[in-house]
Amino acid sequence: MGDEWVEVRSTAPGSLDSAPLKQRAPRKATKHEGVLSLVVPEPGTTRPAKGRRFPTLYLGKAPIFAQRELPTLERDLELTLQAILESRTQPIYWLHACRIDGHACLYGGDTYNRSAYRRKLARSGMEFSSDPYVRLTERGTFACSDWGELAPGLVILKVSGGEPEEIVETSGAIFLGILSQARLGALETAELRHLVRATSGMTGTGAGDPGALVEHIKSSAR
Repeated sequence: MGDEWVEVRSTAPGSLDSAPLKQRAPRKATKHEGVLSLVVPEPGTTRPAKGRRFPTLYLGKAPIFAQRELPTLERDLELTLQAILESRTQPIYWLHACRIDGHACLYGGDTYNRSAYRRKLARSGMEFSSDPYVRLTERGTFACSDWGELAPGLVILKVSGGEPEEIVETSGAIFLGILSQARLGALETAELRHLVRATSGMTGTGAGDPGALVEHIKSSAR
């Protein structure tokens, strides 16, 4: 990554062989040790390492992906590494493209693929892209690798407090500030105008009850 070095650790021998990694950090590089950790079941046992159920990828101490099969998790690792590497020259956001009844959205409620909220949304009919990141284009649109350019009407955000079925909407400078925090790497000044264009007409929307949120999205799309 130029003058920066990100360390990836794994408890599974050979699991990092296909990843685009260098074995040693450049001598003068800024080091970020143990940023990504891939934790899998211990060899010769059926129990996951440290009591975890599935092979899991961590960013620092926070789980970001957990999968039943190691090859699927290895793909998540490669996508994450690619996003980190590209984020120096391409604006990339930790927002997950999703859709229901043809209505496109971006999910920004959390960064863990097996969170309870995401799973409840999926059971209610929400489809998530296989690409967990979106790119911001110079045309002021968002895009992901499998669905192409998107025209989302809202970004699903985490809410706390209030009634579970209450729909909470966020817009304006507060909404823009929340999205800027989802940027992988630093948000460049020139990039801000593209982000403003991409989010014009969009709102941040959330509810404590995933089912209520899905019904709201469906009714808004009619």
